[in-house]
Amino acid sequence: MHLTILTLLLLSHLAGVRGFGKTYSKQKVKKPSVPMSPLEAVLAGKEGHFKYEIMQELHGGYVTIGTDALDGTNGENPTKTIQAKPFLIDKYPVTVQAFRKFLQTKKKFVPRTQLVGYSHVFKYLASSAYRKERQYLDENNKHMIKITGASWRMPEGPGESKPVLERLLEPVVHVSYHDALAFCMWKKKRLPTELEWEFAARGKLIEKNFPWGDTYQQNRSNLWDGPYPKKNLLLDGYKGLAPVDAYPAQNKYDMYDMIGNVWEWTASVYREPGKTRENSPLRYVIKGASFVDSPTGHANHIARISARRSFNPNTTVHNLGFRCALSKEAADNLGVRRIPQKVEL
Repeated sequence: MHLTILTLLLLSHLAGVRGFGKTYSKQKVKKPSVPMSPLEAVLAGKEGHFKYEIMQELHGGYVTIGTDALDGTNGENPTKTIQAKPFLIDKYPVTVQAFRKFLQTKKKFVPRTQLVGYSHVFKYLASSAYRKERQYLDENNKHMIKITGASWRMPEGPGESKPVLERLLEPVVHVSYHDALAFCMWKKKRLPTELEWEFAARGKLIEKNFPWGDTYQQNRSNLWDGPYPKKNLLLDGYKGLAPVDAYPAQNKYDMYDMIGNVWEWTASVYREPGKTRENSPLRYVIKGASFVDSPTGHANHIARISARRSFNPNTTVHNLGFRCALSKEAADNLGVRRIPQKVEL
């Protein structure tokens, strides 16, 4: 009798237990979604990288380029007022990720550094094994030394470069003029002219040194901080290349990295003052200054909008990249996605 009652009580208890006598499936508990970082989006192959390839539409108009400063070099001065036609320009320099995708798609294209097997690296970021290298870029660039194996994949050369997947959002460097042009053509674009580059950098400001005004502002660009070359104080957070969006947009056109980080190729041929076209070797204007330059010029070159230098089209170096441009007419015909210029009332 007692056994029967105990048996009934046990069966009653088990019947109340979830799932007794029947099968059931586990319910998945949804984890709260966490937005991907831009780098995670790139690694996942998501559209997240598109923002780094967006173009800014600019209406064109008259702009004063150059400078009247007495320390102007390489044809910076005097100022000139020129009319720019409507055009589009990349908001960011071309990234490692974008160039990597280009080479994965155009498998037969061979970059300059792969053809020659070397490039030029800022010696204070290169491996100590290379720092006594006596071969350098040229007389004005003795701080850029020849290193075998340096390339867009290994900007600091063997032994010092972090993996390429950890630097996808940095500007691609060690690219020749021909490499840059090939990329732009693949995108159905072209390189910007010096006029277009300065128009975009000035953001409607007239004869200012920087995209945001005449006064240098810390943490607006990647430049050398401190006594050169002994110590970089890293006040901007980076001792070498920085991601293209490491700092806020630099002007009213929402352009990024126009000053600092890397110099950029343009489509404009450089004419040496006092020389004819026939007597001038082919060189292209580069703009923008880089992480080894400074606002005052105490470290290498003066970083300002009007600053200009030139290289022969085969040059590849640690602090030289590019961005692409396109005429408005061509962009309209191609249906290029862009950010329209804001109209100020």
